[in-house]
Amino acid sequence: MVPKTPMEIPDLVLDFIIPATNLAVRRLLHGLHLSLLSNGVAQPDVEHTELVLAEVLNNIVEHAYADRQRGSITMSAHLLQHALAVELTDNGAPMPKNHLPVGEHISKPAIYDLPEGGFGLQMIRALTEKLDYERDGEHNRLTIQIPRTQGAMC
Repeated sequence: MVPKTPMEIPDLVLDFIIPATNLAVRRLLHGLHLSLLSNGVAQPDVEHTELVLAEVLNNIVEHAYADRQRGSITMSAHLLQHALAVELTDNGAPMPKNHLPVGEHISKPAIYDLPEGGFGLQMIRALTEKLDYERDGEHNRLTIQIPRTQGAMC
């Protein structure tokens, strides 16, 4: 994922390749959490990012790799002034009909008002500015843009 204009040069680039397991997801999220905090991202934005990516990554492990024994997830994250741009790829099963399911858009809730579970893709859509999926050969590619609401430099 390359920023589109010179104005979007990332402050930080993080690349991860992990096995598609729950333990690897937890470790990735912990490392990302620490990296974002140490690079000046406000705590609420780190928590917001962690919530979105936990849901996405766990869905990849649970659904894309449900019938497969081995696989990996690649994540590239670019910290921009206004957002965290993330690209995730995996070689698991494709989304139904090779695209994101259509779902109702829910209004953007306060992060602390969200119950655990039950929202899935709707929650991800509500907490992101951009969410795109494509099937490229044997790979799934999901691009996400998670807004920074606090501490972003304008």
